[in-house]
Amino acid sequence: MRIQTILDKVKRYAKGLRGLKRDDVILVSYPKSGNTWVRFFLCNLVTRLEGGVGQVDFAKVDSTMPELAVDDLELPWPYQTIPRIVKTHNPYWFAFSGKRVIYVIRDPRDVMVSHFHFVTGKAQAKWEGPFEEFIRHPKYGLENWFRHVQSWQGHWTLICHYEDLLANDVAEFRRILTMLGASVDESVLTETVEASRFSSLKQVVEAHGHTDPGEWKADRGFMRKGQRNDWINWFSEDDLAYFEELKVKYNLGFYEEPVASP
Repeated sequence: MRIQTILDKVKRYAKGLRGLKRDDVILVSYPKSGNTWVRFFLCNLVTRLEGGVGQVDFAKVDSTMPELAVDDLELPWPYQTIPRIVKTHNPYWFAFSGKRVIYVIRDPRDVMVSHFHFVTGKAQAKWEGPFEEFIRHPKYGLENWFRHVQSWQGHWTLICHYEDLLANDVAEFRRILTMLGASVDESVLTETVEASRFSSLKQVVEAHGHTDPGEWKADRGFMRKGQRNDWINWFSEDDLAYFEELKVKYNLGFYEEPVASP
């Protein structure tokens, strides 16, 4: 059964990579870093400008903004406002070479807190241990975050910090649209940003639930707080020492650690 699952996964990825187009833009992040926020904004934008009015929920986002190895990338992209954006959480592959890349990055300590709640809050929990073990786990933990970012370092076209989105989402989304070569009226940009903020997305989740690939279900744990520096409530001195060790080990010189709010 496990071998068949692996083969099925390989086939999905192979088909997805075949379907990548020359002008596709890869939207990549480690899980729980803000990828969904960016996708909601872009889906809201093309819906407003080309798809009419109506509630943009997770089902709408997933059907509009494709994901590698989940959606059929051989289908045509029907929108003119922006090029096709393809989501992935995967590390860098040579197949992404030459593609424009938006990398969304978040303070890894907040990522760990958010991801911990996500994998423990589902109906079929993927993790049952304590937080200090979670952040040291080879699959879920901090070192996996460092490896992921390191794999993409030097391959992105634009890096978008989650903390900058929190501080000035209008400016950050304008920067993304500039990179995409999209010209959008300022009033439309402002309205779309407002409709895509965490408070609006939280209402969508409460009303409609969150959709995982292939199934619709109410997942109230998908979105928690969306704030920064929640790690202060979770990281022990030993955990912070471990984090500092990884910073030295991976030497991600581009990454400037966000300054904690008072």
